[in-house]
Amino acid sequence: QTNHTGGNCSSIFIHAHSYVHVYLYMRVCGRHLREEDTNLKMGRKQNSRRKTSERALAKEKDDKRTQKKIHQ
Repeated sequence: QTNHTGGNCSSIFIHAHSYVHVYLYMRVCGRHLREEDTNLKMGRKQNSRRKTSERALAKEKDDKRTQKKIHQ
């Protein structure tokens, strides 16, 4: 029983210790993580932009096809 409670105490200590580590990690790396996040968002924006431009190109091709049909 005493061993069990001792285990609980140590596990709580380990948890607290890891929380401190996470806190420090977030403090130190938080800025870096935020920068990476913005980079990811920018990348997503660029990807969506690329998709829209591809769609626009496809639409232009379709328009040209329809124009050819009209001319014929």
